Amino acid sequence: MVGPFLHLGAAVGSSFAGLQAGYYLWDGYRPMGTAGDSRIEPMLRLVFSGGIGGAACAFAVTPGERVKVVLQMQGQGGKKTQTPLQTIRTLVTAGGYRSLYVGLQATILREVPGTILWFGAFESVSSHAEAQWALPRPVAVLCGAVAAGLSFWLPIIPIDTVKVRQQTANSQASNGAMEIAKQIMKTRGLRGFWAGSSTILARGILLDVFQFSGAERLRNMQQSKKSLGSERCEQCG
Repeated sequence: MVGPFLHLGAAVGSSFAGLQAGYYLWDGYRPMGTAGDSRIEPMLRLVFSGGIGGAACAFAVTPGERVKVVLQMQGQGGKKTQTPLQTIRTLVTAGGYRSLYVGLQATILREVPGTILWFGAFESVSSHAEAQWALPRPVAVLCGAVAAGLSFWLPIIPIDTVKVRQQTANSQASNGAMEIAKQIMKTRGLRGFWAGSSTILARGILLDVFQFSGAERLRNMQQSKKSLGSERCEQCG
């Protein structure tokens, strides 16, 4: 439990921060040939910004996920586990700080396309639900969050399975992504890549409902404060 609490804030925060940074860069330095195309530019803008958000998230969450999966492996069979700090010290002592980033490549492969699909599904579904289905904004956000969770996890569960195997491998020599994928295919077939998919989807959708609802609430609070501040300035003027 401690591991997810430690890195979850960094994961969500880095995704949203990376997305906003991408929007800022795109709007300030719009690539030639995209301005004025109302159909293509929003899509390219989202892909560019979502990719930055995904890359930022990958670098932020890999150490925490590495510690989390090691702790979960230690806890199997009722064995006594180390604290997260002790696990970090053990990993760094054995393999240096680079050992905290085992599985980074697989995490990038998971997060970059996943984050693009994640934000894209949320924006399109929530906007459609609000505009076309005339749903209240909070309900439209819930619809978008469910779509975001499904869009993120369904295509990338196999990548996540390989990443977890990498992070729990006993040695550096045995944690190559292709070797692990071949081993899964040989021992368990295609189904092996989807092990635990129902639990992953349930967790992801529930988490996204809280994340997007919380982000929407914070955004509304910030806009209310700005509006209140503007009204006070007008009154003072």
